[in-house]
Amino acid sequence: MSASLTVTLANNAPMSGYAEYVIGNIVDLPVGTNRTLLDIYTKLSVVSAQLDGRELTTLTTPELGYDAYRLLFEIPAGETVVLDVQLSGNVGPGEYSLAYRPQALPNPDELSVTATTTSGDEIFTFDGTLERRSVLSASGVAAWWQPAAP
Repeated sequence: MSASLTVTLANNAPMSGYAEYVIGNIVDLPVGTNRTLLDIYTKLSVVSAQLDGRELTTLTTPELGYDAYRLLFEIPAGETVVLDVQLSGNVGPGEYSLAYRPQALPNPDELSVTATTTSGDEIFTFDGTLERRSVLSASGVAAWWQPAAP
């Protein structure tokens, strides 16, 4: 099986109008730049990851029964970037689902998801905000939880 994941991220931070400690940073990036650390949890293998066509390196660690692929990149103030990830492998039988874990930020993430089969048939779509860990599937949106460790 192969899959594609496309994530569009926007940095709406201003480049001025706030104190340096609010929109600045300690890593000598331009004011308002967002240094993003993004983890993708999947049972598939990442074949490649590109940010606006530029190849990214991934760091892989196992976590919560998945492989977590970690990506580090910057988004300049007022800019939008597109992350394209190609995946392959086997997830086994059952309904496809996407677990989403939002950041703890003052404004909820705006999320737009379209999941399709490799032949182009729609599995599900979602447009809106999710303020807690959720699982999206053709059955709808449900709270995501992990069973307690034995």
